[in-house]
Amino acid sequence: MPPLKLEQFGDTDSGASFRLAKGKVIRVGVDARPLRYPRTGIGRYLHQLVDVLSTPKYSDSLQLVLYGADQSCHFGNEHRFSNQLFRAGVSRVSNQLLFPVWAAMDNIDVFWSPRHHLPLACMKPCVVTAHDTISWDFPETMASRGSRSERRLYSLSLRKAKKIIAVSQHTRSRIAEIVPNTDEKIEVIYNASSFDDSTRYDLAETERTPYALFVGTFEPRKNIPSLLRAWRTLLGSTKVPIKLILAGTPGWGPDVPELIKELGISASVETRSPTDEELASLYANCHFVVVPSLNEGFGLPAVEAMGFGKRVAYANCGALPELVGASGESFEPDNIEQIAKTMGSLFSTNISEQTAQDLAQRTRNSFSWQRSADSTAACLIQAACDDA
Repeated sequence: MPPLKLEQFGDTDSGASFRLAKGKVIRVGVDARPLRYPRTGIGRYLHQLVDVLSTPKYSDSLQLVLYGADQSCHFGNEHRFSNQLFRAGVSRVSNQLLFPVWAAMDNIDVFWSPRHHLPLACMKPCVVTAHDTISWDFPETMASRGSRSERRLYSLSLRKAKKIIAVSQHTRSRIAEIVPNTDEKIEVIYNASSFDDSTRYDLAETERTPYALFVGTFEPRKNIPSLLRAWRTLLGSTKVPIKLILAGTPGWGPDVPELIKELGISASVETRSPTDEELASLYANCHFVVVPSLNEGFGLPAVEAMGFGKRVAYANCGALPELVGASGESFEPDNIEQIAKTMGSLFSTNISEQTAQDLAQRTRNSFSWQRSADSTAACLIQAACDDA
């Protein structure tokens, strides 16, 4: 491929800096399998970015070739699906073999994986998004069958990539420590909320019992057992009616409904699997959001909560202090009494409407999918051009 001239791309404040001046459009092969699971963290991440990157702003620079999404996914006229669609039964090994073949057939310029793993045999320059380092830091919270292979493939993918997108400074620093000689090719690009000013939600729940909200998959890293035990402690120290709503989908690890029953807190704890509109309503009406995770590479529920002007009770580890800071109150994730005390503190206080509006505006200014798309586009184009 002949050398490609670059010029400034998009919002200079975002860290994005390059686009094609004139010449061919960069064709980007995308591991789009997460689009099949739009309610998961990586599914939301990819859906939001592909949605923005499919707008006319990018059409003279990028064309996305989506591998593995189903036929219900459509993102503008500039993008297409490969004829060879991912099948649910295809193994990780098969994908390692198929994606490089598809990339060669489709003559892509750069391959982008939004989910930690690259097709190692791909002969094209590659970009990988690193969401966390859980497979190293908390392997015991992963499904046992996947932790070792996950860590090995992740490490090889980070070494292979021309560019690494890290979703927080915390993730960047951990990657640089774990996989030597990767720091110079890491770009930090924050995620953003899935909700904005156009989001529809229902305020009918404002008359209900004040509630704290947890959002996330019910899996070990989210530290739900500690949250529930802290909730039981809090109930023993207050006479004010309060509730805890757990919004998410079942994962692996403890049986959350059974644990709620065992702890005797069923009357004040509710589990839900909400739609996006229902989730927006839960954010809009909650008293605060609690994020007790043992580790988060980003912490999307915290950012979504602040985008609604809500305070956050958060574990003081991972990327959460970086994202939330003084917009919430922190606790040690293994300290039941401290978690309970922090939640009690937030229940006992209110913030003014103006303070909530200011928090929401600051959050939306700091975390923007448009800004993330600009920076991601710049990474993809640079990776392709650096290989020219």
